[in-house]
Amino acid sequence: MQQVLEYALDRAEYIVESARQRPAKRRISSGGRKSLYQKLYELYIEECEKEPELKNLRRNVNLLEKLVSQESVSCL
Repeated sequence: MQQVLEYALDRAEYIVESARQRPAKRRISSGGRKSLYQKLYELYIEECEKEPELKNLRRNVNLLEKLVSQESVSCL
């Protein structure tokens, strides 16, 4: 029982800390196409929202590579 409570407390602390580190969502301007910066920011937010299976796993890395593969961009 003690271990279960300790695990729950550790998990709650991790979730609270993760929430503090996430940036606030921004509104997207209604003017046509999104800039590269806006696309990267949205991808960053999307990756931050994914809950990692491992406590120390960082999903919000290599964002430029992920964006290039999603957008099928040949060059920047």
